[in-house]
Amino acid sequence: MQAEIISIGNELLSGLTVNSNASFISQQLFEIGIRVGWVQTVGDDAGAIRAALQTALDRSGVILLTGGLGPTHDDITKKVIADYFGSKMVMNPEILKEVEAKFARRGIPMPEI
Repeated sequence: MQAEIISIGNELLSGLTVNSNASFISQQLFEIGIRVGWVQTVGDDAGAIRAALQTALDRSGVILLTGGLGPTHDDITKKVIADYFGSKMVMNPEILKEVEAKFARRGIPMPEI
């Protein structure tokens, strides 16, 4: 079985952030006998994310995506993936309460959903 990692985020392409997630994931997969054949890095761009996903689906049995999930306007990964697979995102009230509690414990205002 061969895996592919897709790392998403403009900060990775600008060089401001080192892609330590891909390295960590590769190490963990290697330890359980899964070979990583490719690592793609794309920016926070719907077209780039879709193209990376299509390429990965064409050649890899396992695909892991990391990044692009933060609270800022450019973190579009969830919506792009849902749209790609013809799915809709749904709000889970129980999970929402857990997330709200986590923000409250940290004293951080929760971004608007």
